[in-house]
Amino acid sequence: MKKRVVLRADASKSIGYGHFTRTLALANILREHFICFFATYKPSTYQLNEITNVCSYLPLEGNDILQYNSAFLSSLNTDDIVVLDNYFFDTNFQKTIKLKGCKLVCIDDIHTRHFYCDVLFCPDPCSIDSYSLETFTRFYGGLEWAFLRKPFLENRYTRPACNEIKNIILGIGGADPYNLTDRLINLLLDKSLNVMVLAGDTVHISKKHYKYIDRYIKASAQEIVQLFNKADLGIFSASTICNEALAVELPIAAGYYVDNQIEFYNYLKREHFIYPLGNFLSGDLSFCLDDITNFYYKKLDINYESQAVKVKDIFLNL
Repeated sequence: MKKRVVLRADASKSIGYGHFTRTLALANILREHFICFFATYKPSTYQLNEITNVCSYLPLEGNDILQYNSAFLSSLNTDDIVVLDNYFFDTNFQKTIKLKGCKLVCIDDIHTRHFYCDVLFCPDPCSIDSYSLETFTRFYGGLEWAFLRKPFLENRYTRPACNEIKNIILGIGGADPYNLTDRLINLLLDKSLNVMVLAGDTVHISKKHYKYIDRYIKASAQEIVQLFNKADLGIFSASTICNEALAVELPIAAGYYVDNQIEFYNYLKREHFIYPLGNFLSGDLSFCLDDITNFYYKKLDINYESQAVKVKDIFLNL
């Protein structure tokens, strides 16, 4: 019989949607060989639709996060494989899962706590030396472990050479707590560009901008791929969306606005995967389009079919 994999990743205005997105992409890789269930605290209709397109939703009760966490732990079976992706799953929470007899897989990119898991995936270019791990923990780090949703892996669009930037897609995250989306829209409209905006349902966009931009609220992965293929440039935060854009070879200008994006941003900048925009909160969001057009972008060379095989083997051997 197929083993059960229970995946847990939450999303909200404060923590964003990157954890949820990449964990669901992992579920899509695993579902052929495992029975996958996805748990998430207070899911939106969008999240529920995304989950049920890939695997089964695990309904749990809880008036607050502590009650929900307790319900989550109680739902686990001894022989489950559990996947956790969020920064607040501390060492004690991990130990509780392990003591139930489960195998535990964690996804992390900030290495701020000790990990008590069987497998740790870091989708950023961190080394094992950056982490505090148990001796039994197997570590897999680097961009090849950045799990992407299926449409980004199946895209067959051949991008033509671009001598002028006319169409820009803007995505600062599913939450955008600092209202950066609106500020960047102001800047882009001053440059007479066609602007497509990706946003979650909590992202504020001024109504005065509606007639000048194309808004895509809670777009599906397939819709995002199609928009990427229309765009000449993506302006993003240094997060999961950069990995998705790199996979379809969209030129990227990226910055950061929270601490957990800085390390990834510096790597993308150092490797010439992005045109660097720096700290979005610094006050100066200006940039020169000619500089971006003439920038040398290095392409990402990852065999995602090989990655999927490796991931399945790792889980099958737990």
